[in-house]
Amino acid sequence: MNPRFSKTWDGLPVSKVPPFGAAIIIYKLEKNIPYFLILHRKHKGIDYEGRWAWGPPAGARFPGEEIEVCMKRELFEETGLQVDCKELIIAEKSWSLYYGEVDNDVTISLSEEHDRFLWVDFDEAISRCSPEIVKDQIRYIYKLISVR
Repeated sequence: MNPRFSKTWDGLPVSKVPPFGAAIIIYKLEKNIPYFLILHRKHKGIDYEGRWAWGPPAGARFPGEEIEVCMKRELFEETGLQVDCKELIIAEKSWSLYYGEVDNDVTISLSEEHDRFLWVDFDEAISRCSPEIVKDQIRYIYKLISVR
């Protein structure tokens, strides 16, 4: 059973077995510098900058839903993107981590869950995103794409 939550923010059921959902780190390269897509959740208002205010596209897996289907669904729902993403296997098994690169001219279409987005460099992504698990997800991908 997922000890964190049994329903999504909008009342839909969440899988009772891990992985409970997927986080998707989307980035683009400008002059070989990665810029990460982060979204601002609007549930506490546009000025809220606290815990869980900013983060990458992510969401819960429905009962019986394949994790890759969850990842694609959440990415599309939250950003309008359809990206060929890869999964990064990490020690944290309760949540799956995916990443994908997009072109610089990509268009983002936000869902009702978010009120704005930013493309930020690594330092700003780490500064804005919380809690620590979200920062760690960005760190994993930054380390991976920086060694290419």
